Amino acid sequence: MLIFNKQLRNIIVTSSITLFIVITLSLTINVNDVNALSSSSVKPIHGHLPYLTFDNGITKINDTDSLLGITLSDNSIIRPSKDVSSEDNPIILPNTADTFENIQTIVPLANKGNNNYPNVNLNALIDEPYNYFTDEDGDSGAKVTGNISIKWKNYQSSPIYPYKIEERDITDLVKNNPKMKLNPCNGIYKLIINTSNGHIKTEYGLPNYSEFSDGNHTYYIKPNAEQAFVCYAQPNIVYHSGFEPGFYDGTTWTNYQGYRVFNPSNSGNYSGQSSITKNNFPSTGADGLYFYLTLAGITPEKVVEINGNIIRSDENSNISLVLEAGKTSYWSASKWRAGSINTKGKFVGTHWNKGIEPAVKVTLNGPKFDSTNKDFKPVTFKIYADKAKSQLLYEFRLMRWYIVQPEVEYENQMAAINYCQKLGVNYRLPDVNDFTNANETNVGWSNGFPGQGDKYARQLSYQDNARWIGGLFNEWGCLANGASIIGKDKYTNGLCSGYPSTNWDSYYYWTKSTALNSNDYGKGLLVFSGYGRPVLYDASPNYIRRVACVTP
Repeated sequence: MLIFNKQLRNIIVTSSITLFIVITLSLTINVNDVNALSSSSVKPIHGHLPYLTFDNGITKINDTDSLLGITLSDNSIIRPSKDVSSEDNPIILPNTADTFENIQTIVPLANKGNNNYPNVNLNALIDEPYNYFTDEDGDSGAKVTGNISIKWKNYQSSPIYPYKIEERDITDLVKNNPKMKLNPCNGIYKLIINTSNGHIKTEYGLPNYSEFSDGNHTYYIKPNAEQAFVCYAQPNIVYHSGFEPGFYDGTTWTNYQGYRVFNPSNSGNYSGQSSITKNNFPSTGADGLYFYLTLAGITPEKVVEINGNIIRSDENSNISLVLEAGKTSYWSASKWRAGSINTKGKFVGTHWNKGIEPAVKVTLNGPKFDSTNKDFKPVTFKIYADKAKSQLLYEFRLMRWYIVQPEVEYENQMAAINYCQKLGVNYRLPDVNDFTNANETNVGWSNGFPGQGDKYARQLSYQDNARWIGGLFNEWGCLANGASIIGKDKYTNGLCSGYPSTNWDSYYYWTKSTALNSNDYGKGLLVFSGYGRPVLYDASPNYIRRVACVTP
């Protein structure tokens, strides 16, 4: 009996130990499982940074660099860290039809519901109507802080006198006309983006925070021209209506830029006022005068490469053109009698154009006072945009040629007439109309452009019953080389920088025309080359009277 009880006790003890071990193991396993699960649950779930986007994720904005970025119509993204644009190296838009709204920033345009354009509070972008917030991990509860603004600038004409072309803020223009195409002839556009400090933050997930710092960036943008063309033909822009009251600008003249080019081809018909828009500058010429062609769709270097440095006409003329790739002149002038000459004899004046820009410089070479061959006949010149010479870029026809005699003063009209006759080959002393299209009631001269005052109108010349209305001065502007006139007459301050290295060394030139008013009837007339005013030859003893001859 004792033996049985002992065996039973051993069995019970053994079973209890076994059960204890099993329970202990089971608990250990369960505790480890719980620990393992807890360890996994407390680790961060790594996903993606929250961001803003205005194009369904093509552009992801989650830092300062991307916030200041732009997206173009071909979906190319440009950010400040990669942008190398400048005035001389602008971003060329990908499509010729690109408008302002094709240049996208994080700032919605006014036509997209942004009444605060060109500004926006970034938090306003996460809700309707924009819904710019995106988190690829599905995190929500986003909050965004910070502000961003943009500004557009371009060269535009001032709406008030003196109507000067200058860099102006055109942000309101963009706001009201987002679908407007950028004009290749307006040069470089500037897009300036400014942002304050800010961030994007979501309620859950990691990472849940994107930060912005305050910053700004300027993009230089140039429209994509559909084909090569000339925007303006620019001779000396002094003088015009933006200079002072009393000047008048013709149909094709744009202050501070020159003659607008409506058509690359030249009609060659100069009859009537309507011909002004059918022909290109210039119709008059003299040795050493030059002008610039500002371009779209082609570079000045390419034009020179295609046409060569020297262009001769097919009409066997002794007039030729010299082409150079460069930039427009910083044409200089002073207000009427308000300029000065510094102690070194250098002209000091005011710059009267919007600045310098890439252009082809075209210089006329032909007969001058000491040339052996002074022959001239009307001649046409063509400049092309392609090697095959199938795409005309610019065409003009010279109808009259002038030769000026420098450094010699002619005291009377007959001496001037005789000098021109001695040049031969049909040279003559010009009429007032061969120099200017101005009128002057004080001397009874009214054969200029109808209604024009005593200063020329900047426009091309035309013929009225075979009589020219206008000539060299109204087409080319102020010819006198101001530096060469210092000390020679009462206008020692120099009114304009003119055309350096030419022989136009005075402001007053004889004509064969005479006064028609009763008090001065029959007296010879001079024309003031500064702005084309007809004056009596004896109106001042200080005038330095020069001679320039014209043919035909």
